[in-house]
Amino acid sequence: MIKIKKVADLKRNYTISTSKLKIAHWSILGFSTCIMLTIIANIRAPDLIKIPLFILAGFVIYKFHRQLKYFRYHLDYYLIIRESLLYVLYTNRLYTAQKDSTGHEKIIRSATLEYELDRQKGHVLIKALITGDEFSKKVQSLDDVLAGVLELELDEKIIRPSFVEYHFYYKKPERLTLQSHSQKQMINNHSIDLGYGIIYDPVKCPHILVSGGTGSGKSVFITFLILELLKRQSTVYIADPKNSDLGSLSHYFGEKYVATTPNNIARIVRLVVEEMQERYQYMRDNFLYGSNFADHGFKPVWFIFDEMGAFQASGTDKKSREIIAEVMDGIKQIILLGRQ
Repeated sequence: MIKIKKVADLKRNYTISTSKLKIAHWSILGFSTCIMLTIIANIRAPDLIKIPLFILAGFVIYKFHRQLKYFRYHLDYYLIIRESLLYVLYTNRLYTAQKDSTGHEKIIRSATLEYELDRQKGHVLIKALITGDEFSKKVQSLDDVLAGVLELELDEKIIRPSFVEYHFYYKKPERLTLQSHSQKQMINNHSIDLGYGIIYDPVKCPHILVSGGTGSGKSVFITFLILELLKRQSTVYIADPKNSDLGSLSHYFGEKYVATTPNNIARIVRLVVEEMQERYQYMRDNFLYGSNFADHGFKPVWFIFDEMGAFQASGTDKKSREIIAEVMDGIKQIILLGRQ
């Protein structure tokens, strides 16, 4: 298998390109076809025997063409990306050139773009190297240029000390489907598949902040998360001061676990803090170094707070502000100590 240099640099001379690969494909196929047909034509045999040989040769040539096409298809992905990046470097003048003795322009220095391709996930990673030259600042703002030339939407940009990462996806992730079941679905592990290849493990990351614009799917995601938590036999408390979608879950969970008024929200916060403190006491009495709730056989307890900003802004008098202060103090304790 031919190895492609996954680097775009205008100083380099590249042997393989998409056009050369296409010419090589059809040249090899044409030459092979001529050889096979010539051999069959020169065979001293009746036409009745030659006709099946020609048919067999046609089948062999077709299969050979398919193999060459597959080989080209595998390499074309890498070559097209490289040629697109070389185009970006050239058209955006990310190089320095000088004329040689014959008057021809020669590139003496160029910005460097490395790339990686994960065809299984449909992920393209472009790395723009920061080397301290005159191109280092320009390569940090190639968002729109790369998105345009690759015809892909930029998913993420990460600026690191020595390079800038531009992440693109050309495959849409598989949709997570929620299904109704006649019986309770129980899952023993804590990990949750969130899609996009992201696996959430609450043991490693116990707190979640869900944010997004209006209509971006926050409530749908939280509902999905609640279902997954219940499958793992978790206890879920919900605070929804606006009494919207999550507040309506009181019809299923009961008011013990779902609160919409300031007093009830303060009540469930106290319940969660008390449960947390009891667990800490138990774990101190049964000390295991580096242990967590799972090591002691505890099931997760979750406290979900929707629209916390709206709750904090709802204090209109002294009493309501005192309740808000109590709730926020309890939440601070949960944030600091709630890993267990």
